[in-house]
Amino acid sequence: MHCSTGIQAGGRSSKVAVLDRIHGAAIIARLMTESGLTAEAFEVYHSIPDLSGFDLVAAPVHLAPGNPAMSQARKDKKRIITHHQAVGELLAGRASPSMEVFEVTGTHSKTSTALLLAMILSGQKKVLTHTTRGLEIWEDGRARLLEKGLSITPGNAIRAAEVAQASGADALVSEISLGGTGLADYGIITSLYGDYPIAAGSKWASTAKLQMLSL
Repeated sequence: MHCSTGIQAGGRSSKVAVLDRIHGAAIIARLMTESGLTAEAFEVYHSIPDLSGFDLVAAPVHLAPGNPAMSQARKDKKRIITHHQAVGELLAGRASPSMEVFEVTGTHSKTSTALLLAMILSGQKKVLTHTTRGLEIWEDGRARLLEKGLSITPGNAIRAAEVAQASGADALVSEISLGGTGLADYGIITSLYGDYPIAAGSKWASTAKLQMLSL
């Protein structure tokens, strides 16, 4: 069950700035808009967006705290959530209740774990996987590629969920970088071995991956 993160706390009039178009901000902002919020995606590596008119900021967990946009958001006391949190809350009311959702994260073996799980499940279910290989449909132990080149940034879990529902999948297995969204019925952490620093060395990857538990 997903824990509410506060997207809707300010009501439908909330304005949300979604940072980092390189890592999925646009698709998150699009779903926010479809959900009745006012949202805009911003590039934050080569420009400094004006966030003064926004109530909430959604940022990737790996974004350095010293990034000018993040620094300004904290200075202005904006509410800040991660992309993982935003995606989980946005999809919570949209995912089919009959479709089982599995999310896989960890320092290594994410893809192989997700694919092995899908192969096993496909003996009884139609399964869609979202991994570094792309989006694949699994039936009777065999995979069919639907779309390749889709990264495992949390924003692309939105695309995976949409394709899973459109294809009539019974289960969705998503490989997600740096944690889970909280949407999953089953969350899997493959390993925390070989931990490494993220966000300009301000936090450890394991801390981010443990969103699988906190959300």
